[in-house]
Amino acid sequence: MKIMVFLLLAGVLHVSANGYSQVKLSLSMRNSTVQEVLKAIEERSDYTFFYRLGIFDQRQRVDVNVVEKELLQLLDEVLTPLRLAFQVDDKVVIITPLKSDPQERRVVTGKVTDALKAPIPGVSVRLKGTTFGASTDSKGEFRLGVPVGEEVVLLFSFVGYRSREVTVTTDQPLIVVLEEEVAELEDVVVTGYANIRKSSFTGTATHVTREELMKVSTGNVLQALQVFDPSLRTVRNNEMGSDPNTLPEFNIRGAAGVGITDLDRVQSDVSQFALKNNPNLPVFILDGYEVTTEKIYDMDPNRIESITILKDAAATAMYGSRAANGVIVIETVAPKPGQLRVTYNLTGNVTAPDLSSYNLMNAREKIEAEVAAGLLNEQRSYYTNLAKYRAKMNNIERGIDTYWLSQPLRTQVNHRHSLYLEGGAESVRMGLGLNYDAEAGVMKGSYRDRVGAELRADYRVRGIQVTDNASFTRMRSQASPYGEFSTYVKLSPYFPIYNPDTGEVEQNDVYKSGSGAYDSVDFINPMYNVVHARNFKRSGYLQFSNNFSINAFFLDYFQLKFQFAATYTENDSEQFFDPNDTNKFNSWNFTPAMRGELDLDESTSLAWNSNLMLMYNRDIRDHNLNLNLGLNANEEEGKSASYAYNGFPSAQFHDPKYANGMLHDPDFGDEHSRLIGVLLLGNYTFRDTYLLDLSLRADGSSKFGSEQRFAPFWSVGAGVNLHHYDLVKKYPFVNSARVKVNYGQT
Repeated sequence: MKIMVFLLLAGVLHVSANGYSQVKLSLSMRNSTVQEVLKAIEERSDYTFFYRLGIFDQRQRVDVNVVEKELLQLLDEVLTPLRLAFQVDDKVVIITPLKSDPQERRVVTGKVTDALKAPIPGVSVRLKGTTFGASTDSKGEFRLGVPVGEEVVLLFSFVGYRSREVTVTTDQPLIVVLEEEVAELEDVVVTGYANIRKSSFTGTATHVTREELMKVSTGNVLQALQVFDPSLRTVRNNEMGSDPNTLPEFNIRGAAGVGITDLDRVQSDVSQFALKNNPNLPVFILDGYEVTTEKIYDMDPNRIESITILKDAAATAMYGSRAANGVIVIETVAPKPGQLRVTYNLTGNVTAPDLSSYNLMNAREKIEAEVAAGLLNEQRSYYTNLAKYRAKMNNIERGIDTYWLSQPLRTQVNHRHSLYLEGGAESVRMGLGLNYDAEAGVMKGSYRDRVGAELRADYRVRGIQVTDNASFTRMRSQASPYGEFSTYVKLSPYFPIYNPDTGEVEQNDVYKSGSGAYDSVDFINPMYNVVHARNFKRSGYLQFSNNFSINAFFLDYFQLKFQFAATYTENDSEQFFDPNDTNKFNSWNFTPAMRGELDLDESTSLAWNSNLMLMYNRDIRDHNLNLNLGLNANEEEGKSASYAYNGFPSAQFHDPKYANGMLHDPDFGDEHSRLIGVLLLGNYTFRDTYLLDLSLRADGSSKFGSEQRFAPFWSVGAGVNLHHYDLVKKYPFVNSARVKVNYGQT
């Protein structure tokens, strides 16, 4: 800066008309000294500033954010609140101090609180139209000198709260109440790594708030999401009859490869496969950390603040090899400051079977349809089929017309309880949550119970935020002893549940051929095993997790973010087949020493995930630049074991110590995987009209082939906000119009 030191007479100097007011400047600076602002004006114009050394208070900081503003107005906003005057002579601006007159200013005092009357420290209190202001102290109080004889309007602003304007009409202390900003997340796209302004994002994302989610469903989160995005589809496994332990197949970009529907045929545990190994599942990010699908499936919906569904390459390339099927980002409710608040939610619902879509024949209609279709003469001899036909007709004449669909079903009342305690000061906030969810399925005997607890701490001081979230989850489940619902759909109504003569549950229905030899069994009554066999299938898990993060804001435009999460999980399952089970042991080859089977599975896993992000966000005149450089690393190690025993005396004695022996040798598994990724995210806008997005990532994983351990992933997008054009602004019914295109590889 060109500086000349000379003596000037103190006084109010008037500006000569040299045409300088026609000069317009755009400038965006935060927490800067007056010299830095003047230097920026010199660099953007032909003007030079002259002033006496020591005229500025080096402790005084100002904020400037103007677009196409005339030089006169800009200088007036910066210098007048500092009791400085200026004169323009040709291309030279001379700055001098105003005469001090204690009668020209008065002091305004007051206190700023939230809706619960808790003080808010650090609130910016600024004289409207100027950069002159102050901040509230730890008690939420402030003092500010304002001009006398003019209308005084103060602007109050604080992160997370709605800004408010207050006109000073009295000398009494002010009491200002700020309301929390509830629409904050609607203006940004939460990607899990960084928040990008929605108006400048060229990717495809769907945002769902907590209120919208609860309006649709208070139950499972995964089921509710398909209402908000047509590309996310779920397909319920009807064969399991609304079993709460069977996750429906779902995807974002359509099924790819072999889905759960095909692989379920060779899987013994539908739920575990669907929740962990389904190749069509998207990636779930919870508060910046990758979590399992089962974590989301068992999550309390009352703890969700918002959900963002990322779909195309521009939105998901930042997650590299994990984003082939899309990304679902979930943000939970953060504890709020103020007095201790207790929130209790009780959610109840009734689950009932809906059989209206099953228009089935009764017993007589079914036998007539079989005769008309020629099944009486199919494959077997006429006399054998005739004997079977007469036996079926005999059942019908005796009034047997079984509605099998209703046998394994029930109507059940479910309930979920959620308790949350929160409070604290602006600098230290705490939250404690407890939840219990008892979910019983429509299939008799099936249930899934969940118990959870979380403790969250949030500490903020001088541009640094430290958070820690520790959580515990326990789940216990049981499958229905009635088996699969599809079994009952396939049964004919002329087969009885109970023997008409004895009233006992029929084991099966055996028909004799004309030669006297026993024919093959056509019908096995599934209710026999329900009554006489005490089969069960149970599973559960315990999970402990801790998520830690540090946010540091520095140099006005930079943010450094570190995250670390660790999760420990224990899984167990047991399935027992009673020695009296006629489906499992339906052959004479099973001797008493072989009947009865117990399958045990157990596993443990320890996983950690860390992110280190350096972010830069700055407005430079008409340009906005958002850059993010990050490092992501995670590791998971797990061990598993499976045991199978047979030869049990009865269901009452199903412990392994009562087994006759092991069905086969134990199976042991060991899994260990690592991943490291480097990413660069860039978002640029010009006048909030022209948009450009760039995502670059390189992943290295132990799951990749040995010849190529690293793989690149990228995307680029561009767009134009048409609603900022004057031609479109003429139409008031057009709120938003955008053209965008993106391309990438994930």
